[in-house]
Amino acid sequence: MVVDDHVADVLAVDPTLPSDLAALLAAGPSAMAAVERAAKGAGNRIALGSIRLEAPIARPGKFLAIGLNYRDHVDEMGRELPTFPVFFNKQVTCINGPFDPIHRPRVSDELDYEGELGFVVGRRCRHVPRERAHEVVAGFLVVNDVSVRDWQRRAPTMTLGKSFDTHGPIGP
Repeated sequence: MVVDDHVADVLAVDPTLPSDLAALLAAGPSAMAAVERAAKGAGNRIALGSIRLEAPIARPGKFLAIGLNYRDHVDEMGRELPTFPVFFNKQVTCINGPFDPIHRPRVSDELDYEGELGFVVGRRCRHVPRERAHEVVAGFLVVNDVSVRDWQRRAPTMTLGKSFDTHGPIGP
């Protein structure tokens, strides 16, 4: 657990805790409370700048996005402003850490990227009203939406151009 500019080794205090964020979220609020207690007692702290951060959630069940979500990008793409959100997915195999290398594919020279605000849905849910959405959001993170534009244009779902390996850096 990150505490100020250090990482507290909570597993050294309580080895029964989940060892990754997806398992921790699945374990529920009591597990998160146990992590917070363990972080207070963790004497072993590692400087945040001395470690390699990985993707907070390595393989989420879904990686959904909304395209054409601001006017400048709509104009840049030469498209009409949508009347309904343009949803697309990125395959979860594209996910990598926030500072990991991004591989330029040999099949295209149209590599592009956009910084996005992402959020992690922390528990299974359905039909959550807008005013209660905050109850299921576990947190926010930086997302780099890397795209291979010519491949993106070749498919109506955009999935091909959005899902090359390493083209989904997320975090911290």
